[in-house]
Amino acid sequence: MELEGPNTPGLRGYVVAWATSVVVLAVLLLLMLEPDPVPPQAIVWILVFLVPASSPFAVAGVLLVHHVCREERRQWLHVLVAGAAGAMAGGFVTLVNVGFVVLVPAIAASTAIGRAVVVPMVWHRRNSAASAVTG
Repeated sequence: MELEGPNTPGLRGYVVAWATSVVVLAVLLLLMLEPDPVPPQAIVWILVFLVPASSPFAVAGVLLVHHVCREERRQWLHVLVAGAAGAMAGGFVTLVNVGFVVLVPAIAASTAIGRAVVVPMVWHRRNSAASAVTG
């Protein structure tokens, strides 16, 4: 089999994807709360909650997406699988409180957006790997 280069963003990329998804989810949560007056500093409190609360889901999701997609070159499939992993995490959250079901689309979307943001990191890793091979 010919070396095609890495298909994943690597550890740094996964951390960037997670951080992006946390910020996107915080913004989406603020928008969902929008009819009520929400002070701008509320995003800080949302992030303080989301960072530790999302960490275990992020580790599981990264491992799942990496394992399922590591041989797949098409990055849109990586984004789709990440979104599905986010939806599964959201489904798990609804076990705590069924009222959280409204969060599932936001969690899925933010997870997919986080993975989409790091697609250029995959391209960079591929170019670096190709340069190393061709010397």
